[in-house]
Amino acid sequence: MSEASEKGLRSNSLGRAGGPATIAGIQYQIRYAALQALHLILDAVLAPLDRSEISIEPRTTVGDVVTDWDIASRAPVNYASGVRGDYVVRRIEAKLEPKHEDVVTWLDRVMTLAPQVPEDEFELVCGAWATPLQRQLRELVRKAYQIKDDLPLIPEFSSREFDSWNRRDANRKYASAIQRLGPDPLRLLLRLRIRVQPDDSLEEELARTASMLAGDPQTGHQLRGAGFGVAAPSGRNAGWPTW
Repeated sequence: MSEASEKGLRSNSLGRAGGPATIAGIQYQIRYAALQALHLILDAVLAPLDRSEISIEPRTTVGDVVTDWDIASRAPVNYASGVRGDYVVRRIEAKLEPKHEDVVTWLDRVMTLAPQVPEDEFELVCGAWATPLQRQLRELVRKAYQIKDDLPLIPEFSSREFDSWNRRDANRKYASAIQRLGPDPLRLLLRLRIRVQPDDSLEEELARTASMLAGDPQTGHQLRGAGFGVAAPSGRNAGWPTW
């Protein structure tokens, strides 16, 4: 296995690079995966011919590059920004209380796999803004999209504008983060999603989405328990969802 592959490979056990998982952290991952599944089901009600997919703890092998992810989904692209019938794969890392090394490990895996799957997107969702690197990446993603929107038809000009912006003294605080993004940071940033969803907010959205799908809160609660094996934080359930 190549050095790049070894860098991107992590064990499929719960205790992985970035520190051992906690029960609360596992529950956060399960509930976030369940929420993504419910969104895909709601989308399928409107577009029943679409063939969306979702999985937990998938291992991705492309050539000799092997990477593990918390969640992976395949869903139709936003019709406003793509061609109807096209799909996008999003590989998601869900961390309740991320540490700096968790974010670095996620970026290493992104850098390992991204060149092999040029259309895929990568998401890091966390329960809190716990590290400076998270915030820097979020701000860089926002800037990347701002530049892209300003120069939508000339990708080369967008890259030059981003490089020029990055060289300004006021923006040198992002230098260490940008160094982790490879030779074309703008293109990679446009494939990243960095977001925070606190645990209580995730629980509220999960309950609301399940109720919307089922038609009422009580049936939505039953749907979560029977169809997804996902308990609310007050009733911890270490079982994996079974969809």
